[in-house]
Amino acid sequence: MDLAHVASGSSTTCALTTAGEAWCWGANSAGELGIGSFDGPSTCGGVAGDVPCALVPQRVAGDLSFSEIALGSAHTCGLTAAGEA
Repeated sequence: MDLAHVASGSSTTCALTTAGEAWCWGANSAGELGIGSFDGPSTCGGVAGDVPCALVPQRVAGDLSFSEIALGSAHTCGLTAAGEA
């Protein structure tokens, strides 16, 4: 996997591949992994307690091709290659 960009928020990190795939890992308490609900066996401990957490990168759902990605404290926003957010 060749990476083009890596972005990080408070508890989540995402990477864009040169093919436009977005892969995210870390906390998913507000759906910031872009995979819908995540009931995996992993949790991340934090100030607010344990939250759903992916320790292994998860491909963002929707089979989209991204050109940019940005993360905040509890959100992720991607810009597709077609210019849609």
